[in-house]
Amino acid sequence: MNTFKTLNYESALHIGEFIVEGKKYEIYFLQINDIRTTNILLPEDVTPMNSSIYEVAFDSYENQRNHTHYARENIGYSAIKVFRRVIDLIFEHYEEHQPGFYCFRAEDEKLEVFYQSILSILIRKHPGFIVQRAAGDKDYVIRTPFSL
Repeated sequence: MNTFKTLNYESALHIGEFIVEGKKYEIYFLQINDIRTTNILLPEDVTPMNSSIYEVAFDSYENQRNHTHYARENIGYSAIKVFRRVIDLIFEHYEEHQPGFYCFRAEDEKLEVFYQSILSILIRKHPGFIVQRAAGDKDYVIRTPFSL
């Protein structure tokens, strides 16, 4: 099953699309081949030499096309549906690509709460996932069973 569009530049970029209440969203999984190409401060033992690493981000299609990247919207109860779909797509990506690590940055407090909720569900649904704070204040790493 190939759920994600793949673009290859210097690193693979997998893009998943989903629609919630008529609004289109995209989730991005950017493979990190060189830790100098990400703003996330990864722990010293997380390197592309150990296992594949993907930086995760998502946004509305409209924000991406209008260059208002990650502009926060008040989407009310739809946020729960977006939340669930993001979790499902992380699991689908994991099953399809079997990375060792996922990492992400929570740019603001609301997004941090959102990501912490996602992390809580991910580790409950998949006991092999381990979550840790990365070196940056807003940075997180998810270790999958493939990182061991």
